[in-house]
Amino acid sequence: MDMTTGNLPTEAWIESHCQSPPGTSRDRSGRRPGGNDLARSFHWRDAFHIGHSGIDQEHRRFFEQLANAAQFIDDPRRIERLFLDLFQELLRHLADEERVMDEVEFTGLAQHRLSHNVVAEQAKAALTIGCDGEWATALRLLGASVLEHVTEEDFKLRPLFGHTHSLGGTPSR
Repeated sequence: MDMTTGNLPTEAWIESHCQSPPGTSRDRSGRRPGGNDLARSFHWRDAFHIGHSGIDQEHRRFFEQLANAAQFIDDPRRIERLFLDLFQELLRHLADEERVMDEVEFTGLAQHRLSHNVVAEQAKAALTIGCDGEWATALRLLGASVLEHVTEEDFKLRPLFGHTHSLGGTPSR
């Protein structure tokens, strides 16, 4: 997905693709997933910080929003709106990250942009899954995609910001 073209899910896209009747939010097993259990799976750890306060704050806020959205998986209209908000927040964040990388003249910016396009495509796929009534699965996929991006790609930015901690949170110096 080219984030610059504007070819992104919008409220109109949601309306045309998400026609779940009330009470149909179920996972593939046919049972209603527990929102509280799902929300707990989106716990942010300080070990995920990359050392840039703005980016770290956006990452933390995104996971807090994921946890909040999980509380509404049994309310199809509300979860649709929250998921679209998450999607749009993700795209804003990716643009912010690219701006910061450009400012610090990160030499891997072109490759990182490509990884952002992958994350955006995965988020769009998760949205489609949610629109099929599988919001718990959609939230899990979105959370996993973003967390993988943070730990596999954004961690490459750590040296630029003087961050030297490992994923486990112990100093690596």
